[in-house]
Amino acid sequence: MSKISVDLALTNQVRRDQVELLYRQSPTAILGSLFAGSVLGYLHWLWWPEVSRTLIVSWLVAGGSCTMLRFATLAAFRRACATGDFDPAHWVRVYAGTLAISASVWGAAPWPWCPRPTCCHRW
Repeated sequence: MSKISVDLALTNQVRRDQVELLYRQSPTAILGSLFAGSVLGYLHWLWWPEVSRTLIVSWLVAGGSCTMLRFATLAAFRRACATGDFDPAHWVRVYAGTLAISASVWGAAPWPWCPRPTCCHRW
């Protein structure tokens, strides 16, 4: 075996281990996000009566949907690992996509709750 093929095999194994570690840590992050969103929604429900309940519920539904999507992705990843059908680059793209969707929901959270006129509403 040449040095190049050994280096390539080692690089592929390291990449695979990194992706597996990323998905192994995902349940904690996903549950933390779900818990934080639930607490945030509940506090807004109680303390900010001027905020539309529809907006709060819509945001909670969007956040819950993101959480379910990320858990489904995690389950699909585990099935792929169990069957040996594992392409690290594919699973990094999938993870990044679901993370971007979740970040968009969290990033949109302040707009409904920001008092009018603020910098949030100038865009």
